Formats: sequence, structure tokens, C-alpha cells
Amino acid sequence: MRTAEAEHWKGSLADAATTEGFRKEIRELIDRTSEHGISPELLTRLGLQHGKPEWEAGAEVCRRYGKVLSSPAYADAFDPAGLINAAVRLLQDSPELLAAERERLQLIIIDDLQEAGASTFRLLRLIGAYVPVVAFANPDAAVQGFRGARPDRLREWTAAGQPGAMQPDAAAGLPGREASVLTLSTGYRLSPGLADIYARTVQRIGAVGPASLRRPRLAAADERVDVPASAVTAASGHVAEQALVAEILTRSDDAGVLFDQIAVIARSGAAAHHLGQVLRAHSIPVIQPMSELVLKQEPAVAPLLSILELVTADTLPFAQESDVPSFRVELESLIDLLGSRYGDTDPFKQRRLRQLLRQAERRRVQEAGASARDSDALLVEA
Repeated sequence: MRTAEAEHWKGSLADAATTEGFRKEIRELIDRTSEHGISPELLTRLGLQHGKPEWEAGAEVCRRYGKVLSSPAYADAFDPAGLINAAVRLLQDSPELLAAERERLQLIIIDDLQEAGASTFRLLRLIGAYVPVVAFANPDAAVQGFRGARPDRLREWTAAGQPGAMQPDAAAGLPGREASVLTLSTGYRLSPGLADIYARTVQRIGAVGPASLRRPRLAAADERVDVPASAVTAASGHVAEQALVAEILTRSDDAGVLFDQIAVIARSGAAAHHLGQVLRAHSIPVIQPMSELVLKQEPAVAPLLSILELVTADTLPFAQESDVPSFRVELESLIDLLGSRYGDTDPFKQRRLRQLLRQAERRRVQEAGASARDSDALLVEA
């Protein structure tokens, strides 16, 4: 299903509709509405009520997605974001099944609860009312926020009447014992050098959980191996990227620091991917998880796919050469291709190419008496 058709998105979203980031936001909208049980009809009413035409357009996308998912072709498919919410509704509508699950479970242990979404907290509160529940979490370690993780709900664990609370609530039919929180205050994972860097870094970041988690008491020296470490902070932008490259090369050449002892931390997967490309361009080896690489966006692949799409877009199977219409490339795509490794031109070469084309155009105008075309049109035609 195509979710980013520019003609479908009016107003403020029309220009963003064809971007990769917009498609990711649409995926997020579908997941969160499914997780919270917001139907397309409700989202449409909310859009009308609050004057948000973007919500109405998003509701139409959700409606199409639900229609496709419920079709016979996707009979074995399921929506992962709405799966836990569906389980909650099933248990709420089936008291016998809920009682059987509560009786079957003797102990519930959850790790990395900071990655749980709203529906997971609802399910945990529902089935954990009669049994001991032990959860481990570190709000600062949450990395699944783009998938609906709610580390802020951890603060509600001992609060009554809150969405993330595990306190008994007799009125709601949720008995149990008083919930409590135990803070593990001794750190074994970090060496003193890394712990110092960590402490200085997190001071500039807002805390979701208790501030005491950021000041762990280090274990005894004989239980840890100290590793010297240092950190350099760089802002975003081209100048910062070049400073980062220079810093890495300086530490490698002058201080003898091996490349595999250097870590570069970025604020997003897209930024990490971009920095990896920058470092590779300067012959700095990079180890990057394959899960973070999008093959079709790689510098060697993206322009090749564009070239193949251009030369095959208007071809007809088994057609004669004279029957195949000529293709036409958009100026923006052409400039991207010229700047790729297949075009092998930089802005200076492209400027020189435009000058040569204009010189040839002036000669044509003088000889044929035709009207002159600008360099953009000449570049596309060439």
C-alpha cells in the first residue's frame, strides 16, 4: 500500500509526502492508533473536531491499511502493534479466560520494561493482579521509543490510578500487594574512566527516571578492570563532520589508538548511517550493524536503481526498438545522478558542462535562428 502519495496529502504535508521520513511517520501513526485502539472513524472525528485535516488524511491511510490487512490475501498476517491490545480486549471480554490465565501464571518476570508500550502495561496490569510481578528496567536505556516505548510509565509503578501503576485497585477488580521499587545502586558494567564520561554526559540530558540511577556506586576496584577512556562532543553539520574525521585520524596517528577502540555515537540511525559514509570516504573502517543499513539507499545502489528505472520505465516486453518511446529524466534526478559515482562529476565539472552546452546552443541559435534554451533544459536534453 502506498502511503505517501502527494496528491492525497493536502496543505502543509503535500511537500513532505514523497520523503522517506514521511513514510516512517505514517508507519508510526498506524502503529500507535492500532496500539491505543483508535479507529479510523474516531481519528476522522478528532480531525474534524480539532480542525486537523492531516488527521483526516491519516485516518484514510489507516482505513486502507486495515482493509488490506483483513483481505483474504493477508489471512495469515497480523498487525504487531495492535496484537497486545487485541489480547487485552480478548481477556477483558472473556472473564473465564482471564481467570484461567491468572491461575496458570505463578510468577511474572520482565526484563527491559523500559521498552514496553502502553498496551504492554495494560496487559501486565490485567494478568499480574493475582501473582508476583518482578520487572527490571532502566529508563535511560530505552531505545524503542520509535516503536511506542513508554519509559515514563515506570514512574507510575507505585502510583495509584495511573496507566503504569501496579498498585492494588479493588474498585477496578485488580487486587494484589503494594508495589515497590528497589534501586540497584552499585555499578559493575563500567570502568572508572567510562563511568566518568557517562556521568558528565547524562548531566546534559533530561532524566525520565530517578536521578540516583545516574550516580551509581562503583564496585570495588578488584572486581573491575579499568580502561582509560576519553570523549569528544561534536555538533552536527559539515564542519563538525570534518572535525570528527580529523579527531579520529589524529588519535590514530599520533596517539596510537586503534580504530576498533573508537566508538562514534549518533542521535539517530539516519545520522549514524550518514557518519559511516563520511568516515568510509576518508578510508576509516567502520563496523555498522547490517540491520541499520538500507540497501536501496546505499550510495552505490541508489543511483544504479534510478538508472535502471529510467531506462526500463517505458520499455515494452518483446517490442521492436522503434516501438520503444524515449524516456525523460527530471532535472533534480539528473543532477543527483551526475554527482553519483556513476556520473563522476562535482559541481565544478557540472558548471563546465553547462557552459559547453550554452556555447553549443548559441551557435545553434545563430545558425537556425531559433529561440535559446536555458542550461537546465539543455542539461536534461543532453
